[in-house]
Amino acid sequence: MLLRLLKCLQLLSMLSDPEFDLDIKEDVGEECSDDARVKHIYVDKESAGYVYLRFESVEAASRAQQAMHKRWFACRLISAIFLGLIIRSSGAGHTFTKAISSFN
Repeated sequence: MLLRLLKCLQLLSMLSDPEFDLDIKEDVGEECSDDARVKHIYVDKESAGYVYLRFESVEAASRAQQAMHKRWFACRLISAIFLGLIIRSSGAGHTFTKAISSFN
């Protein structure tokens, strides 16, 4: 399970309006597909702008993380973090579980 999680990223501060979730998903897919193979994107409309991504490989996730971290999107500074087991013990556990289950 850990290897699968390392293939996943969480983008923070992406969403300002839940009605734009499909636009966000499309934009993120285009940005990340240049350098990495994205297998799934989940936009959590109930969050503070969280977008979850799963990649074909750890290397692809790493390239996307480097490309997206500290980048500006719609006047917001994005943080791109790897999802690891530690997130299960945080308050974001429910959202993380929803995001991971949407990958299947």
